[in-house]
Amino acid sequence: MNLCKKTYIVETDIVATKDEKFTFDVTKRLKGVVGEKGVLVLLYPTRTFSNALSNDSTLNHIVSHMQDLGLNEIKILNLFSTVADGKLSAKGLNVDMQNLEYINSIMKSPTFKEYKFIIAWGSSLATSIACKKTKAKILEMYKTLYPKGKVYQLISSNSKIRTDDVVHPLYLGIRDKNSLWSLAEYHISDKLVNTETKNPLKIVEKKGSV
Repeated sequence: MNLCKKTYIVETDIVATKDEKFTFDVTKRLKGVVGEKGVLVLLYPTRTFSNALSNDSTLNHIVSHMQDLGLNEIKILNLFSTVADGKLSAKGLNVDMQNLEYINSIMKSPTFKEYKFIIAWGSSLATSIACKKTKAKILEMYKTLYPKGKVYQLISSNSKIRTDDVVHPLYLGIRDKNSLWSLAEYHISDKLVNTETKNPLKIVEKKGSV
């Protein structure tokens, strides 16, 4: 028999508050795998220190398809930093300014240009004004900092590119988990960026980087 052995390690980094009430960043890194880096923004049940190794379905689908996407590291940013046991309710939900400030600091990091910027929030909390404002602000921040930068979305070999709304990994995972996933360029519309412009959000600049 012509046997060989290879070892693969999935590293997990988490940036959260000490009381574990807010998580800002979950990074998955495939050791021993060659690939690029990506920043993925979406909505998912937030992990924290206590359940760092207990991946939910969304994170499992992302890790399972990282090699399809040509990535060996993916920094996952949530639309809201509040740690919740289940789905966030749109009722009483407010824009998470603390979380937006963190995302803004990531975008301004000198290493950000090494990452592919991917949005995968699908139709999450479609009726929530706070969620619509958050999505618009994230795109506005990116477009301001990187006017010629590319934004990517997830697609699968069996699905059509959706131009009206980016696809969530859980959506693809349920319907096309056995298909090859890839990245397709997503074109930001001015209409989406200008959502709720009557109440613009202002990011407060902080000294130092995260």
